[in-house]
Amino acid sequence: MKTVFIEPNNNFSYRKYYYKLLDAIEERISEGYDNFIVGPNDFDKMTFRICRRIRHFHPGINIAAILLSDEEKENDAYYKATTIVYDFEYKHLGRRNLESHKRALRQCEAVIGYVDDENKHTVDAYTMRYARRNGLKTINIYDPTELYPF
Repeated sequence: MKTVFIEPNNNFSYRKYYYKLLDAIEERISEGYDNFIVGPNDFDKMTFRICRRIRHFHPGINIAAILLSDEEKENDAYYKATTIVYDFEYKHLGRRNLESHKRALRQCEAVIGYVDDENKHTVDAYTMRYARRNGLKTINIYDPTELYPF
C-alpha cells in the first residue's frame, strides 16, 4: 500500500487549484498510490469534495482524515471518511498540527501541498521541508511562474 499525505490549504477552494489538486491525486493513483491521508490544518470542504469524487471513480482508494480531537468528528466535512484522531496535550494549534503532520508523514511515501515559499515559518512549509528531508516525494502545486495565482 502506497500512501500520500495531502496538506490541506484554503487555496484549494479556488477553481484552478481545485483542478491542480485533483490532477495531482489522479497522477498518484496512476503511479500506484492507493491510500490518502488528509491533514487537519485549516481543513476545507473542497478537499473532501475532491476525495469523494476520487472515491466515486476509484472505489478501491482509501481516504482518511486526521482530526485533532473527538469533537471534530461532528463536522459534516468528514462524512464517509475514515478518521485518525491524534489527541495532543499541546495548547497551541500550530504545534498540534505540526506534530500530527509528522506522525502522518512517517506512514507516507509522498506529500501533495501548496506552498508558495518553503522558507516561511508555517506548518505547510515545514511539512514540505520535513518530507523532502526524509526522502518523500513532494508535489507542490504552487506555480511560481504565474503572475496572478488567483
